[in-house]
Amino acid sequence: MMDLRVRISEYKQQDPMRASSQLLDAISRSLSLLQHSDVKRQALKEGDVAPQVSFKDLQNQPVLLSDLLTNGPLILSFYRGGWCPYCVLELKAWHDAIAACSQPVNFVAVTPEIAEHAKQTHSDNNLQFPILVDSKNQAANQFGLTWHIDDDMRELMEKWHIDLTKRNCTQGFELPIPATYVLGADGRILYAFIEEDYTQRAEPAEVLAIAGRHSAQQV
Repeated sequence: MMDLRVRISEYKQQDPMRASSQLLDAISRSLSLLQHSDVKRQALKEGDVAPQVSFKDLQNQPVLLSDLLTNGPLILSFYRGGWCPYCVLELKAWHDAIAACSQPVNFVAVTPEIAEHAKQTHSDNNLQFPILVDSKNQAANQFGLTWHIDDDMRELMEKWHIDLTKRNCTQGFELPIPATYVLGADGRILYAFIEEDYTQRAEPAEVLAIAGRHSAQQV
């Protein structure tokens, strides 16, 4: 099974959008602004206790984080949306990694996109794990992961018909930075991957190994 980092590297070499100097300049400025912000520093990290947040499933039913924690160590992955090719690569990699596991994996992906778009992502990629909707980034905000898109990047995204105010049903143009957590039954964060560069993601096999070790310790 191909590592996610390899999939991302191969995609970058083929991505026609990255040949645009306007795009590369906008990405560079946006990343610089994000790296100089307090988002990553303030985000919840290993050793912190996760807040008591809730989500909605794709049938618009509430899902409490506390309920998800009853099924063993929880892998919680925040992604930006189905419009983001790196998010789709990550979701597919998780699908493959989980399918290869001999034991059940307690994994959920979380997006600020409304259920209509989250359902499409789930269906298009034949995903076998839950996608939960984080309406208006409420949970991401409590984890300290959200940031406001700068004007240059927003202009480009809207040019590509990516309007976050519609896809996320919010007034603001904000996203969570990609983050993957492993949470213990008590909600304590056992592992945290938080990355400002949206092209970099946690490697599923490595996260599964960490979750597996903690699961064995609880037996």
